[in-house]
Order: sequence, then structure tokens, then C-alpha cells
Amino acid sequence: MPPIRTSSDTTLTFTSRGITVPTVEALVAELAVRRDAREHVNDDAFEWDDRVFVYGRPTVVITAHAETETDDGEAFHDELVAKSYPWDHTVWSLLEAAEDARALGGRVYVEQDVTTYVVDKGDEVEEDGTVWVDEGFQVLVADFLPPEARAEIDGDDE
Repeated sequence: MPPIRTSSDTTLTFTSRGITVPTVEALVAELAVRRDAREHVNDDAFEWDDRVFVYGRPTVVITAHAETETDDGEAFHDELVAKSYPWDHTVWSLLEAAEDARALGGRVYVEQDVTTYVVDKGDEVEEDGTVWVDEGFQVLVADFLPPEARAEIDGDDE
């Protein structure tokens, strides 16, 4: 096993084999702050009710960098989801995800969506018995996008 170097408590990161990710404690704290703030994408769509809405299990999302060409032959950068799976709350899975993202030239996020256990007829019920309501939030864990792609993709969000 390679030697592991943890950083100081002020940066709260964990480094192995040249990849740095947040410590589990730092990431869990960040997720808790965002849950306490009741963050979700469509703030106007519904009023938060603690009796109805909850956050789903944290999910690791690994993206890949893609350069796509339009019909006109113009190239543009895109970030596509390569894979996602429930986070097991270990730093090792974050490092493994970062290795994948580095190979794919993408990023790693941990995200939590808003769900509910209130099921209406016709709702698509997830494996865990919940119904998806809204995108909650995502926390960036590792970033390996090429700088020009990052500028183009992140510039679209503004």
C-alpha cells in the first residue's frame, strides 16, 4: 500500500498516489450544512416541509470530458456523466472515483437529491422506497477537466 499523507486540519484533505480529495469529515460536514439550508434547485416549485421531504443517500457522480462537434463542424466542450453510485462514506471510494475522473478528464461530485416517502398513484418509486422530487445539491470533490473545457462549461452556468 502506498504511504498516505493527510494534510493539516485547516485544509481537511486526504492525498494518496498524487490525488487529493476532501476528508470524509470535511465532506460530511459540507453535506450537513447544505441539508440544513434545505438547498434544492427549484426553490419556487415547492415549500419545504420536514414531514414530507428528505434528502436521498449521497451519490458519487463521475463525469467525463467530451469534445463534440456540431453539424456545422464547430467543436464544443461538454461534461457527461460517466457513472454514478451510492457513496459508501469512505475516503477510498472518493479516491477511486477521482482516479476514474482523472483518466476520463472529468470531475467527481457527491450529490444529494430531494426525495419523499409520500407515494401517489403513478409515482415512480425508487429501489429504496422513495420518490424523487428535485435535484438537491452537489459538492465538487475532484476536478480534472482541461482548463479550456472548464472555462467553457462553467461559463455556461453564469
